[in-house]
Amino acid sequence: MDIKPDDLSAAEMHKLLIGCVVPRPIAWVSSQDANGTYNLAPYSFFNAICAKPPTLMIAATYRPAHPDGQKDTLRNIQDVGEYVINIVTEPNMVAMNQSATDYPEAVDEFAEVGVTPAPSVTVRPPRVAEAPINFECVLQQIIPVGDGRAAQRLCWARSSISMCATT
Repeated sequence: MDIKPDDLSAAEMHKLLIGCVVPRPIAWVSSQDANGTYNLAPYSFFNAICAKPPTLMIAATYRPAHPDGQKDTLRNIQDVGEYVINIVTEPNMVAMNQSATDYPEAVDEFAEVGVTPAPSVTVRPPRVAEAPINFECVLQQIIPVGDGRAAQRLCWARSSISMCATT
């Protein structure tokens, strides 16, 4: 079967990609806004892209429901320049799925989904204490890709601590 991307809607292409590129790691991104409110959200377009310096990438999707089209996470990353990528495991899958809810901007998703914010070592946003691996990230650049509802913003970050096993 030949599939022509131009024949599919953005939603259909998204489903195809996430169904074909497996297993897909999930970045459970914790960030905070300039006022210190915590945000926690999963990102399925995520990967390691360089070993030295350790560099990771997440892709934030355009959100038409938001006034500026940006998810809270992307806005926080742009404003603060730091975030944490927490690795999801089976014991925290339910909380991760709950954090995908589009909560109002001022809501602390850590509290909403029942996970513990733990202080990070090198960045301001907290890590998820229940996650076994945390990458503390400092933003390097944001690269826009695509147009309209399918647009993404690739956030490339250097991991200031490549892996931080939790206790």
